[in-house]
Amino acid sequence: MFYQSIATALMLFLISCFVVFANTDDNYSSTIKPESPAGSQPAESLKKPASGKSKTSSKSSARFPSFTRPDSYWRKKLSTGQYYVTRRKGTENAFTGIYWDHHDDGIYSCICCGTPLFDSESKFESGTGWPSYWQPINKNFIRNKPDVSGGVVRTEVNCRVCDAHLGHVFDDGPRPTGLRFCINSASIKFVPRKIVPEHIDNWRKDLGLPPVEPARREPASDSPVNQESKSAQPAEPNSDNNTSDKFQ
Repeated sequence: MFYQSIATALMLFLISCFVVFANTDDNYSSTIKPESPAGSQPAESLKKPASGKSKTSSKSSARFPSFTRPDSYWRKKLSTGQYYVTRRKGTENAFTGIYWDHHDDGIYSCICCGTPLFDSESKFESGTGWPSYWQPINKNFIRNKPDVSGGVVRTEVNCRVCDAHLGHVFDDGPRPTGLRFCINSASIKFVPRKIVPEHIDNWRKDLGLPPVEPARREPASDSPVNQESKSAQPAEPNSDNNTSDKFQ
């Protein structure tokens, strides 16, 4: 009985690890930047953290949000091409999508549910005729699945929130990750950088998540409180370039 209890507890712990939503309430910010890469990795390694710090917050017990709708909803919301790609795992023809040669500054979100998927800073020219990125905004927002359709073994990329088919990921991308996320233009929507905060607020609202809390205002530099805090605590190293704790 003792060993059975231990095994049951271990199984429940492992299951809970898969359903915890990483940084649901803590790491959302008004701007989105890609995760700091940790060197070249094969496609399968996307399931593991790219850095030493895990993205799963122990403070959050919320399950990963989902956006599920009946097929009739998607047929009404999406165009024929968007529906074919995202809900029927189709592929648009090369050099026909609106984003394969798109270079504006911003992010690319899921056309179905609005989940932020890729940043323009990680977009590169692959010469394939499809939008290509060397990393997602957040690994937790996508799901990789084996794809053996057509007699070729590939890794399918889906939106984790609504399960929309996005494209495939290959291990022939540029440094520093060595990955190439080959994404259909029909599965994504571009969001200019200046309206990303508004987009994120609307996305969170659609998923039933709380709005992003405004940043706390710091005391003025000449405030007695600020002067005391500066003199009482040692200076900390500059972390302006550390984006690992920001919403990815």
